[in-house]
Amino acid sequence: MTLAHHGADSLVMMELITRLEKNLGITIGWADVSKMADLSGVYDVVEDAPRQKKHHL
Repeated sequence: MTLAHHGADSLVMMELITRLEKNLGITIGWADVSKMADLSGVYDVVEDAPRQKKHHL
């Protein structure tokens, strides 16, 4: 089943991407968004996403 089937429109997808990036410290590129059509795709994108470097002051 696709995420759209569960009611995930473009606004919900942007919220999902933002939360994943913030909570997991990753960067999801725009080219990868289309791969996130279902839960398996989300897992694959998260697994392959580059980790953000921590900035120390």
